[in-house]
Amino acid sequence: MEIGKWVKKTFFGLPRYDCSVSNVPELTTLYPGQRIEFPRVTRHNVCNPTILARPDGFAAIVRGCNYDLGVRGGFFYGSAAVPVPDSQSYLYDLAPDLSILAMSLIEDRPLRADEAALDGIEDLRLFVWRGAQWVIGSACNYIAKRNTMMMARLEGSLLRDAVFFPSPELAPKEKNWAPVVQGDDLFFVYTHHPLRVLRYDQGRLVPHLHAETPARLVSFSGSSALMPYADGFVGVAHHCYPAPGPFWRIYQHCLVDYGPDFRIRRVGPSFRFENDGVEFCAGLALTATDAIFSYGVNDKKAVLFRLPLASFETLLG
Repeated sequence: MEIGKWVKKTFFGLPRYDCSVSNVPELTTLYPGQRIEFPRVTRHNVCNPTILARPDGFAAIVRGCNYDLGVRGGFFYGSAAVPVPDSQSYLYDLAPDLSILAMSLIEDRPLRADEAALDGIEDLRLFVWRGAQWVIGSACNYIAKRNTMMMARLEGSLLRDAVFFPSPELAPKEKNWAPVVQGDDLFFVYTHHPLRVLRYDQGRLVPHLHAETPARLVSFSGSSALMPYADGFVGVAHHCYPAPGPFWRIYQHCLVDYGPDFRIRRVGPSFRFENDGVEFCAGLALTATDAIFSYGVNDKKAVLFRLPLASFETLLG
């Protein structure tokens, strides 16, 4: 079923899939499920969590940010105003029922010694590769107006073996690469239209796949890591477009079904999580019975939403 409609609307010269129509459903009202918010642990707002299923429960990382989206330049640190944004990351151990068992601050100061990460790492995604937990996120240098993708191994609350990736297109800002692990190999979904997949090879990126995709995926970006599903993979993708209001833009999401060769087989109907503002999904976890989405709301809330796997499969279409 197609949600929304195609309109002749452009953003930076690209057609957009209009999500301003009223029949785009809210996931949290469309399906019954368990909704949990992470608490604020410092003065930073919490947002954009990522989640990873483990045999004994879950791991999650929540981003903390020192700004208010409704106030341009409204950055703060402690009790003082500051001229730049700042991101922190908090690591959580979660029980199978998603209750919090432990929390620690991820130590990113060694990475901030690199000019690319001067203002922290934004929107980490958790994934397991070769038996270890890894993250990929967007390193920020606000004054230079640059974002650089960074990958590191998570050892306790420390980030080890960090790699900063040059932009494949020499773009000043890179964000939202979707990691996917296949055996011992690591890949990243770089774009969705066309579909471009990169393979990680000893510190560098190698083009792996370039394929055409449905026009509906124009301007879509990766959100979650890709999870094994059936004989392939599944993940959340998103797009946003400018809109009136305090948050300047609106986000919309869909599930994407990828084959074992990473080619896209299905695109599910569009949905919002719970509002018309900034919603950012950085995580998806699947168990034998449930799917758990992790997402932020207006860079002020960090939310987990669990729903039965049968509802998830309906959402995939």
